[in-house]
Amino acid sequence: MQQSLGPVGQPLGSLGLSGRPRKGVRDVGPRLPPPATASVSDFATHDSTRTSLAGERPNLVLSGHPDAVRRRQEASKRLRDAKIQGELASREAWFEGPLPDNFLRVRTPEDFMEAIAGDNLVIADFFVPWCLACRRFHPALIKLASNNPECTFMAVNGADHALHEFVANLGIEKLPYFQFYRCGEILSQFAANLSKIGQLRAEIDFYKARAPERGRCVISQP
Repeated sequence: MQQSLGPVGQPLGSLGLSGRPRKGVRDVGPRLPPPATASVSDFATHDSTRTSLAGERPNLVLSGHPDAVRRRQEASKRLRDAKIQGELASREAWFEGPLPDNFLRVRTPEDFMEAIAGDNLVIADFFVPWCLACRRFHPALIKLASNNPECTFMAVNGADHALHEFVANLGIEKLPYFQFYRCGEILSQFAANLSKIGQLRAEIDFYKARAPERGRCVISQP
């Protein structure tokens, strides 16, 4: 699931539940508890009636219409995502964990420009803390960095106040987003999720085997 740089907080939609009481069965709403003087038989009658009505003809039924099913599935997914986002916000920042020596945390635009100026291949990972796809991709990136020590990886937090405008000026709208640099020149860029990890590996292998070329910019399509 790709995320935008904008704030998160979309309203939760309806669960798409519908139902109506069957003919001949009166609706059973909330009931007050029996008075203190009620007998044991009164309790038995009350419980028996409620159980019978609930067991024979439930008041609430789920529509089997495809649109209703789709709305329920979408609402359920939004609820799950909101729960995960809440858990992420309450935990220690996942993006602040240990990184390999060749995986840099970019704190300022100057850090970024300095890192891409070298002769080695640089892979910039753009993310925001609330991006679920970014978080899921993060362990795979750490493994890629460990397996490619001759490359430089950069973690660029688009929500960081010092970097937000800089990242926006790069035209990045979808996350996670990756850019490949060498000698200060952009070689490739694309948005991706964990299902495209193979594309990321292929791009790394391709540019590792390629001699540095100055004065040329090659943009590959996603």
